[in-house]
Amino acid sequence: MQGFLKRTPQLSWRSAQPTSIGRAVGCNSVQVGRFYDVLEETYQGQQHIQPSHIWNVDETGLVTVHRPSKVLAPKGQKQVGKVTSGEKGRTITAVCAFNAVGTYVAPMLVFPRVYFNDRLLHGAPPQTVGVTSRSGWIDQELFKNWVEHFIRMVKQSTDDQHILLLSACL
Repeated sequence: MQGFLKRTPQLSWRSAQPTSIGRAVGCNSVQVGRFYDVLEETYQGQQHIQPSHIWNVDETGLVTVHRPSKVLAPKGQKQVGKVTSGEKGRTITAVCAFNAVGTYVAPMLVFPRVYFNDRLLHGAPPQTVGVTSRSGWIDQELFKNWVEHFIRMVKQSTDDQHILLLSACL
């Protein structure tokens, strides 16, 4: 194999990212093409859609304990530490939406807990919604709550419509 790689310098060994079968099946060129066809139809159905009314929603994981950055230390010192908020971190799910001009809707933070405590939102952006789930992941019911929060925040109505884009491929 090494000889082959030397003869083909455009190839290299890479670590593959794990991809679920559902994502692989649902995110292919046919499905992506259908998404853009529906999006184009939607744009054409809107008379004067403003960029401030085109929103992208996504979820991401926020780790509560970060790996410390490198620090300078004397040579030969066996152990170098840096204080963090804990040694074992938890992942919090954040559901965020931004529009095409850079405005955002206050996020929803999903904490891996049974009971919610208001102190969990200390330092969060104003109007952030805090919820809990045993896994810390969002589910259908929590996403429905987020959509209701989104509608309240953007004050969407039949006379003032917004487009909300959600991609499960990336």
